[in-house]
Formats: sequence, structure tokens, C-alpha cells
Amino acid sequence: MDERTAGIDLASEEHRLVVLEGDGRRLEERRVPHSEEGLASLLRRLHELEVARVAIEQPNGLVVDRLLDAGIAVVAVHPNQLAAARDRYRSGGGKSDAFDAFVLAELARTDMHRLRLLEADGDETRALRTLTRAREHLVEQRVALANQLRAQLEACWPGGARIFADVDSPIALAFLERYPSPDDARSLGEKRLAGFLARNGYCGRRSPGELLARLRAAPTGRTGPLHERLHPAHHETGPEMSWLTFRWSAQLSSTGPSQTDGRQDKSAEQSSRGSTIYALGGPPYGGCRAPTQVIARQEIRVADRGG
Repeated sequence: MDERTAGIDLASEEHRLVVLEGDGRRLEERRVPHSEEGLASLLRRLHELEVARVAIEQPNGLVVDRLLDAGIAVVAVHPNQLAAARDRYRSGGGKSDAFDAFVLAELARTDMHRLRLLEADGDETRALRTLTRAREHLVEQRVALANQLRAQLEACWPGGARIFADVDSPIALAFLERYPSPDDARSLGEKRLAGFLARNGYCGRRSPGELLARLRAAPTGRTGPLHERLHPAHHETGPEMSWLTFRWSAQLSSTGPSQTDGRQDKSAEQSSRGSTIYALGGPPYGGCRAPTQVIARQEIRVADRGG
């Protein structure tokens, strides 16, 4: 039990390192900037102190990769294990900012029978893990955007949320781009809907009549002319949610693998973009502003005007 152990409490800008002697005495404590110089200094110091293993709360990431590449044994500690151990070491660790790093180092010293050592991954495995993380992030982002869009549609235009099974499916997003408000779909009939479905490659089992019945059976949401509150001089634009549903559907289309085929009616797309021009007092989205920035800007303007 004379091996030295260390614990690293990770943070976005500055990590905390605690090194313990084999008998549990604290040998060193330091801050480690999350920079190339800081990480290089960390690796040198761990080698100088001949640390046998380092405990860390996450099993992957840049710091873990750098430690493994440097030949330093890394112990993965699950967050639940760390939380359960805090009370055990509370009196010994005090209340310093490095308390979690101390607990991690103690676990690496005394609880190796409950922990596992990480193994360095090859280049292909790292690349695959990076792609997997990126995909998970995109999926989470898409789900969050879909939930926001669904909530707004349920409040202002339930029919737009219910006509198709999934509000973030390609056909549903194409429908919202073509018919971004109840007013836009007011004159929609079975024949026009059938043409829209054919142009957008709809492969569902519902007939145009059934889909139209879903749309008409949905309750009427509450809408109001946002443009009149923002720019009173313009009275010809669509209802309040027109620009918002269009922008969210556009961002959902660009997030994740599902895409619309881009064959929507051009006049409708130009009408939707026209509503956004009046709402923003500037040009439509075309690389100038991300949809989320557009939404945030609009919400600020509404708040400023007492909306």
C-alpha cells in the first residue's frame, strides 16, 4: 500500500488535482488549467511523483486520452460511487474546493477491488467514439427542438402537430413549411393535400381524406398577429406563429439525418419568408442568423414592447 494515487476533479476551464501517499497523507494539491500547457504540466508532474494510478469521474474525454497516452493508469469512478463515498471522507477531506479530487484519490487508494482500470483505445475506436458522441448530441438537439415545436403548435395550431404521427418527420416538416399557420391551410382540400403528399414522397398508410380529417378535428389554437406588435405599419403578414413554425421546421430539417426533399410550393415558401422579413425588419434567413438566434431576437423584442 505504498503506491501513490491521485484524483482529478474535472471542470471546463480548470481542473483540481490531489495526490496522496500510500498511507493516505496528502502529498500535493494543485489547480490545472484546461490548456495545452496545463495538461502537459500535469502529465510531467504525475510522472515526477511516480503516481501509480489516477482516479477520474468520467471514462472518456480529452484528459483521459492524454493520461492513457502518457502511460498513466486511469481509474474510472462512476458518479454514483463518488456521491456515496463523500460522506465516508467528509471529516478527513474537509470542505476545500478539491474535496472531490481528494475522494477520488482515496477511492483509487483503497477501493480498487470495486473499480476498473481503463485501457487505451486505438485510433479507430476513438474516431468511432467521437462520431457516436456527435450523433448522440444531434439526436438530443433534434428531440429538444421537436418538443419545442410541438408545444408551440399545440398552443397555437394543434392541427399542424397532429396531422402526421411525428412532428419532426420529413413529411410533417415539409407540411409546416408549406402551411406554416392555420390561415395558410384554411382552404386546403383533399385534392390539394393529395398533390402535396405525392410531391413530398409520403409513404404513410393514411389517405389524404383521413389526414385532412385529423387536421380539421384538432381544436383551434389561439393566434395573434405578432407583426402588429412589432411593426404596426405591416398588416399583410401571417399570424403570430407563422414565422416561428417555419424557422423551427427549418432547423429540424437541418439537424439529423431526416431531410425534406425540397420540392415545396415556392410561392408558399416565399410567403413564409415574407412573414419573417416583416417580423425581423430585415432580410430572411440565409446564413445571416441561425434559427435559434432569430427566435431569441424575436422574444426579446416582444418582451421590450410589453408583449
